[in-house]
Amino acid sequence: MRIRILLLPVAAALVLAGCSTGSTDDPAPSVAPTTTGTTASATATSGSGGDVDPAALCAYLKGALPGWKAVGSEVGALAQATSDIADWYDKNSKSGIPDRDAMEAGTKAECPETRAEVLKTIGVDSFLNL
Repeated sequence: MRIRILLLPVAAALVLAGCSTGSTDDPAPSVAPTTTGTTASATATSGSGGDVDPAALCAYLKGALPGWKAVGSEVGALAQATSDIADWYDKNSKSGIPDRDAMEAGTKAECPETRAEVLKTIGVDSFLNL
């Protein structure tokens, strides 16, 4: 269990390192990024406790679950899920940052069975531990 806790910051650092441009002096792009069709459907209304629709998050988790199971180990599945969820939030939320509290509350309310299966597959007991 202790190893999983230690590997989580390493996985997060790798994900964040891949997102770095390498320079803080780069100007912001002059053209806004285009949005995909999934962004509009995943954006929640105000007051939902997060900036994504829990139903859209649940649909994503359910679709991604077989791939995480196929990894074959909890640690590998945790690393893959952490990266995949961060990518999904980057594409489907206003902030681009996973809100663990909203993930926890939204999945408990919207898809408790999928939530339980995902958490079992990645070897944690709560999205708060991501």
